[in-house]
This record gives sequence, C-alpha cells and structure tokens, in this order.
Amino acid sequence: MNGKWVLTREGGKHALFASAEFPGKLLRIEKEDLRQACLGSTADHTDDDLSTRPGLSSLQYFEICIFPKMTPYVDIPDIIPLDWEFLARLRETTITDSVIPEARAKDWIPVTNPAVWKKRRRPIGMMIVDYRDALPRTVKCPAPTLGRRLRIEIKPKAGYLSLSPLVNPSHRAKLKSSRFSLLQLLHQQGHVEKGWTKSAQGVKKSEYDPLDLFSHDALRMTRAIRNLLASPQNNLKLWYNNDCVTKNAAFLTRDMEAILKDMGIIRSAESLDDTIIENLFGTFLSDLVVPILKHETVIGKLLTLQKLDILDVDGAILVLNRLLDLCHGSKSQAEENVDKICYQTTGRVDHGHSLLCASPFHLPFPGIESRVLKLCGMIEEFRLALVDTAPVLPPSVVLDDYYKKAQELVSELSVEECSYLLANWLLSLAMCDVSILFMIDQLPSDTISEYSGGSRVEGTGSDGCG
Repeated sequence: MNGKWVLTREGGKHALFASAEFPGKLLRIEKEDLRQACLGSTADHTDDDLSTRPGLSSLQYFEICIFPKMTPYVDIPDIIPLDWEFLARLRETTITDSVIPEARAKDWIPVTNPAVWKKRRRPIGMMIVDYRDALPRTVKCPAPTLGRRLRIEIKPKAGYLSLSPLVNPSHRAKLKSSRFSLLQLLHQQGHVEKGWTKSAQGVKKSEYDPLDLFSHDALRMTRAIRNLLASPQNNLKLWYNNDCVTKNAAFLTRDMEAILKDMGIIRSAESLDDTIIENLFGTFLSDLVVPILKHETVIGKLLTLQKLDILDVDGAILVLNRLLDLCHGSKSQAEENVDKICYQTTGRVDHGHSLLCASPFHLPFPGIESRVLKLCGMIEEFRLALVDTAPVLPPSVVLDDYYKKAQELVSELSVEECSYLLANWLLSLAMCDVSILFMIDQLPSDTISEYSGGSRVEGTGSDGCG
C-alpha cells in the first residue's frame, strides 16, 4: 500500500480513501486512529488479536444482522491490518492536500496525550467496493469499458412514522409527520445544524418526504425524486463519467443541460430556459430511478428493518434509563448487555410478534407473559386507535392514557428485555442512515444482446462513513 491515497469523503467517525493502486476500491478508516497515529508507533501492540478490534466487531455485526436481510444489495468488506506509520503519513498528506471540509477540521486534531497509548490496539481498515467505478459482486454482467457512466446516490432516510405510545406528549407531531420533514423545519428555524451546511450557503428547505419514496406508488416516488433534485442537500449526489455533478449541496442548471445534451435528450445546439431544463432533468432522473426501485426489493428490505423501531427515540431513552437503573448506573455494563444480544445471534430466532418478525435477535423469555410481547400488543392497539381517528389524532386524554400504561410496562422490563428492544432500535437507526447507489452504464454493443434478456438491475447499498 505504498501508493498515494486521497480522501474521497468522510463522516463523523470514518474517512474513505482511494488509490490508483487499488482501482474500484475504497479504504475505510476510523478517524480516531488517524488522530492517534501522531503519538508514534510501536511493533508491540497492546492487543494484536484483531478479533478484539471494534472495527471487526462492526463487521461481525454487519455479517450477522444486516447482510442476511439486505442481500444481494450489499457486499461484505475485507479487513486490512494497518500500521501507525502509514496512518501518520496518510493524515499528514490529507491535511497538506487541503481537502478536509472546514466543518470536519476538528476531527483531524492529533491526540497528544501519551496515556492514550496504553488503550491502543493494532489499527485496521476495511477495503470496500467503490461502486462509482466497479459493479457489485452480485452483478454477473461484465464491467463496461465504453460509453457513458451515471452514478446516482440517494440517502432515503427514515421511511416510516414513529407510531409509538412512548412518544413524549410534547413531541406528538411525530405521529403525523416524518422525522425528515420535522428536522427540515427545525433546521430552517435554526434549532439544528448539519455539518455539511457550513459549506453550503443558502440551502433551502427540502420538500422531500421519505414516506413518498417508500410508498411504492409511482407518482409519489416521482415526486420524491423531483423534490430531492430541487434541494438535494446531502441526500442526493450524481456522478457523470466520474465527475461529481453535485456542488455545495445543489445542482447547477448548466450541468443538467450538459448531461441532457450528451445523452441526446436535447440537441446540442438547442437553447432552453432554465426552468425547462430543470423539469426535463427531473423527468430524466425519475424515469431512471423509479422503475428500478419498483422492480427491486431494496427499499422494501430497508423499510422492514427500519420498522424494528417500535419505541421511537423518546421510548428508547425511557428503556435505556430503565436498563441503566438495572445496571446500577453503569453505562459500560448496559452496553455489554446490548452487545450480548447483538453478537450472540445464531440459528433460529424466536420473534413472538409481527412487529418484530424481521428482528435478527433472540426474543428473551418468549412465553405468553413476556413483557416485550405485552408492549408490542399495546403498540398495536395504539396504532389502531390512530387509524380510527385519522387524519386527526385521538383526544389528548386517550394518548396520555396510552403513554402512562406504556411507561408502566417499561418500568417492569428486565435487563434482557431492555437490551433486546434497544438492539432492535439501534439496528433501525443504522438502516435510516444508509445510501442506495444506482449504476447506469452504457454497455458495448456486442454485449447488449447477450445480457439484455436475463440480467436484472441491482441497486446496491454503499458503505457509509458516519
């Protein structure tokens, strides 16, 4: 790995690097390891057993909990052992290249406390497929060598409503509006801020609603794509012939026009009004994406895992506080109990209720007296009450009664039951922060007839950096 590595993107916890030495691959590294590399290096690692590394635990979690549910739309990454000298050089060259966004600069400040050295383990990276340059392993069609290449990345976000009786009474707008829509309002009012907004001035409120994209209704899905295009923020990105078209969380009309002309949708000499170009590009994009999403099962699989959130974040906080009480206030012990649920999942899984049928985790105490099943029954009853009075909410006194009864059930949960509910909530949370990457390639003419009859288009989840 002696070649030049260049930062391609980063999230709050990880950074992705590309190198000409490994075409079609990306190296995913924990940013904390890059920061600690400044302390120096040693061949005597505190723990050379890679199986104890958090990164490998994450891979194990992915293999057990996500891969079986999302196949064939995901690939399993490869673990790459790294050394501190490599990470120190990588951090230095990345800073020298001035490619780190201002909003992320604090994540690259070196760790200078020598006491941290005793906690360090051998660093590892994950080598993942760069779907902008390579097709997924599940696609049998040969990678095209000629023609145009279009990559469309969509972050669909949470495609469900938080229909839980544990929603805090002051937050009941969540029972009627998607999380994304509410966060857009809070963002416009200055109550919340995203890191990417610091480099994107004047970003307007997005009218995109994930409920539209996940609806499986062609008209609503088309509306979702058009609304993403109108205000992509960090949720829609395009690459055309390897050039990123998204600039400062927006699309320029001239870039849309250039693509439309290169694709032959409008004549090269034709001059059109900006509004017409934007409308044509919206049609072009939705005509590509919507049929793929309707044909494939990727958003259905994604939504099934997202709906394992039967608590809402307000309820998850109540369950976490109950778990902490049972663990005598020990956060580490609480985390260990949740990890036991996550990493001991093998063989047959007992669900016991339709709300949890997609869970990869074993239901503790699956008998008729299970408090988890009682909570599920109450949630199901609560949702029926919402349906009965839709489109308005039931009277506050009814909602308050459900809230009180659900709180009482939470106060009776055991350690195992709390851990189980939180494990499902965390899995749902992870599935609300993924990307779907669409790969549109022009095949050489001599391969089109061979593969046009039997191949299927694959939507592939890209590995996030967050």
